[in-house]
Amino acid sequence: MFPTEFGLILNALFTLIMFFLAWLDWRSFSSQNHKDFKSVIMSTGVLGTFVGIFVGLLGFDTTKVTDSIPLLLDGLKVAFYTSIVG
Repeated sequence: MFPTEFGLILNALFTLIMFFLAWLDWRSFSSQNHKDFKSVIMSTGVLGTFVGIFVGLLGFDTTKVTDSIPLLLDGLKVAFYTSIVG
């Protein structure tokens, strides 16, 4: 089962990670020792996409497709959200 609260927690976790990395990137931008996290942020977004799809598919039951669709869609919400934020 994939409760909606779990999806919100995943979204919040990936958002915090990506914004923290963006903040680190911005903070070091004007220094000579600039750390570029843009590719890590995008990779985190892609990772979140696959995690969301995986979690959505965990609750998918091919014998009860109608009951499984809402669980799959909840996982896909996480996937698309993290892709957009990343």
